[in-house]
Amino acid sequence: MDEESTKEALAHRRLALRTFLLSVLVFFTLGGSAFLVSRELWENVSAIVVPIMFIAWFLALVTMVYLHNARCPRCGNRFALNKHSSYFNTFTNKCLNCDLGAKN
Repeated sequence: MDEESTKEALAHRRLALRTFLLSVLVFFTLGGSAFLVSRELWENVSAIVVPIMFIAWFLALVTMVYLHNARCPRCGNRFALNKHSSYFNTFTNKCLNCDLGAKN
């Protein structure tokens, strides 16, 4: 793979990681705030908050699966899984097989 497509693949991975973290933050912020508001206010805003929480949860699930199964552009192995052991790190910015990282 050439240098440009490697940088593009790493940029996609960073974007997916940020998307995952943001969607988890939105999900827990909205879910936690549900316990802090009054029952009357919750009845008014639940029609909006619950679908947003579901979308954030679904987005977190999809990006987590992508991050865990994405292939390294340099070596072709799964980015977050070491092929020589059972060690994995879904949130890593460095390939666990060839050490291709976000700085390369």
